[in-house]
Amino acid sequence: SRASSGTYVGSDGLIKTSPVNLLLYSNGFTTWVKSGLGTISSTTTAPDGTATATTFSASGAAYIYRAGSCVVGESYVGSIWIKGNANATLGLRKPGTSSPTIGAGNEEINVTTEWQRFTAVTTSANTTDGRFLVDFRTAAGSSVPPGFEVSLWQAQIEEGTTATDYIPTGATISGAPRFDHDPVTGESLGLLIEEVRTNLITNSNNFPNGTGLALTTGSTAPDGSLDGVRVESYSNGSAQRYVAIAGSISANQTISVFIKPDEIEKFWLSGGYGTTGLFAAFDLSTSPPTITSGSDTAGAEATPYTNGWFRLSFTSTVSSGGFSLVITPDLNKTSTIPNVGDDIPIGYGFFVFGAQQEAGTFPTSYIPTTSAAVTRAADVATIGGANFSSWFNQSEGTFFAEANRVVSSDQRYMRIISNQNSVSGYLILNTFNVVGSYDGVGANVVTLTNPPSFVKCAMGYNATDVKVAGNGTLSATVGRSGTYPFTPATSLRLGPNAFSPNIYNGHISRLAYFPTRKTDQELI
Repeated sequence: SRASSGTYVGSDGLIKTSPVNLLLYSNGFTTWVKSGLGTISSTTTAPDGTATATTFSASGAAYIYRAGSCVVGESYVGSIWIKGNANATLGLRKPGTSSPTIGAGNEEINVTTEWQRFTAVTTSANTTDGRFLVDFRTAAGSSVPPGFEVSLWQAQIEEGTTATDYIPTGATISGAPRFDHDPVTGESLGLLIEEVRTNLITNSNNFPNGTGLALTTGSTAPDGSLDGVRVESYSNGSAQRYVAIAGSISANQTISVFIKPDEIEKFWLSGGYGTTGLFAAFDLSTSPPTITSGSDTAGAEATPYTNGWFRLSFTSTVSSGGFSLVITPDLNKTSTIPNVGDDIPIGYGFFVFGAQQEAGTFPTSYIPTTSAAVTRAADVATIGGANFSSWFNQSEGTFFAEANRVVSSDQRYMRIISNQNSVSGYLILNTFNVVGSYDGVGANVVTLTNPPSFVKCAMGYNATDVKVAGNGTLSATVGRSGTYPFTPATSLRLGPNAFSPNIYNGHISRLAYFPTRKTDQELI
């Protein structure tokens, strides 16, 4: 889960935004505000066969709702699974509407004795009241028979007009997991896990008119929308051409922007006109692109995306100071900063989209902004309680994972088992090419030499030993006695490092568990 939306690349190569369930305690109906309802059971059999639905008795004066908020003018869709012990006509409030009657603010839904998923759509909210309301009141147009009982399951409010798969929530909103893809080939990369990041650039796709350059919206962008911006020279002369977004900078901040070359294929990203060290030059006419970095930048990259787009990025190493993200088209030079006199013919241009400035030494997924900076919450991938204990074997077992490494100057672990926040046991892949295991007492590791971007790692354990393997290399045996780990594990967690707040940033393409200790040969 994730307490915000987040972007990822779909199988078609386009940037997508994950849906978010905006409704808190979306399956905890006994905590909702209600009147005229009596709780019969909170363990009713749900459509998926689990005992997670809630059944109430309901009168013709009843209602139940959970408070929420909407943004006026935005579109929303509410959804919920409902069945009754008899047929009934109920009202389902359209999120962000104020009228409480069927045909106005309430959508008419016809409940039967079979489970159905109902939706109510608001194309443009007219109030900030985003409550989720199921209305049984005769006065509001509903009709329920005497002795009516209703079962409810998995309510959801999300932006847009199409309901997506249910996303569980508790005390915070929750975003759907992101299954990322290579933006050029469409190949599945697996589950994307990222730390919290904030895009500090406001109006991230609102580029100002540049010196000597005219900007026109309406071009196809990396997300498939028509929000791409065409940047084109409109006059001859000796003036330097550039587009600038003002801001401030500090060390270990990463700047990125999407650019699609057209007549112009060479570009400078810099920290301001005349900056000598805070820049990166990109020649996108070569394959792979040719990149030159200044003395105050690190990690410059040109990542290809679909339809000819590239995401250009670099990391600042300066301590602090004024900053403008300056995009300078360059016809001929990539070794020195373009000077006045680097003229560009009329009609020559390129395309831009999605600027981002974030604290960190590498770029993360694009975070769109409008009038304020936007934070993407950290991904939390955890299985606990009965969902974990029902399959995990403390006596023996084997984990297998395939994940990519994120190059970073600090330790970031792909850690796949723990006892909540304590260090009780795990299989790890860290940023320093180490596959390892720790059971609360002893550790063993395999250090890989020049591994590929995705690493296969495994761990087998039983009451007498534990071993790990990385890309076919087996560790030494670590003797032990007792269950694994010594402090019983209560959850599976993907990503956190127990020794620091650092979160693994990368993809897990495969994860498997076997409740038996596989042989050493099977580990490799």
